[in-house]
Amino acid sequence: MSVDKVKKKRERSPPYPSVRLETCIEFAKKIDKLGGRTGASEDSLLGELNLKSPSTGSYIRKYSSSQQFGLIVRKDRILKLTNLGYSILCPKPDEDIEKLKLEAFKNPPIYQKLIEKYNREELPSVEGLKNVLMRDFNISKVGVRRAAPTFISSGKLVGVIGEDNILRVDLEETEKEEEEGVEGPVVPSETFEMHNLEIVLSSGKKAKLSIPSNISKNDKERLKRILDTLTSE
Repeated sequence: MSVDKVKKKRERSPPYPSVRLETCIEFAKKIDKLGGRTGASEDSLLGELNLKSPSTGSYIRKYSSSQQFGLIVRKDRILKLTNLGYSILCPKPDEDIEKLKLEAFKNPPIYQKLIEKYNREELPSVEGLKNVLMRDFNISKVGVRRAAPTFISSGKLVGVIGEDNILRVDLEETEKEEEEGVEGPVVPSETFEMHNLEIVLSSGKKAKLSIPSNISKNDKERLKRILDTLTSE
C-alpha cells in the first residue's frame, strides 16, 4: 500500500451507543424472558425480535449498545445479563433504580469523555454535538447521526440533562464538596510545647510523663497530689 493510500485510509470510529438506554433495557428484558440469568441463545433472541440474521443492523446496534451500557455480555452466541443489568430489571428493596440507570449511562467510554468535557455546562445542540463527536472524538460522519441524539435522549432518561440543556452528573455530591471545602488535618486552635520526661525508677522500670511547659501553679499542685495518691496505694 502506497504512503498516499495509508494517509487517506479512514480511521475506524471508536465504539459508541447507537441505541438509547431505554431501548437497551427493553432488549435486556427479552434476554431475561428467554433465559434468565443463564442467558439466551442468539437464535432464540432473533426469533423473539422477528429477525433472520445476527448481522442485521438493528440487532447489532442493540446488543453492541447494551454491552457498552454494561447491561449484557455476549459470548459464543449466548447473551447474558450482567449484575447491573439484572439489578435494573429486578432491583432489591434497598437499591435505587434511578442510580442504577445512571451507573449504566456512565459506562460507555465515549460518555465518560463527554461528561468530563461538559459536566455542569450547557450542551451544544444535536447538530453541534455531532460536530464535536466527529472532530474531537473521531466518530464517523455516519456514526454521529445516531451517537449524538442517543447521548441526549439517554441523558434525559436518567435525569442528568434538564430542560435547560445543562449536563449535571453527580452534581449533588459535587456541590456538597464545594460547600464544605477541602479541609486539611484538624489542628488545635492553640498548640503547646510539651516536656516529655522518661524517669528510671529504683526498680529499673521506666515512667513516662508528658507535661505542657506552661502549666499553672494550681496544675502543678494537682499533679503532685495525683502522684502522691498513686504512690500511697
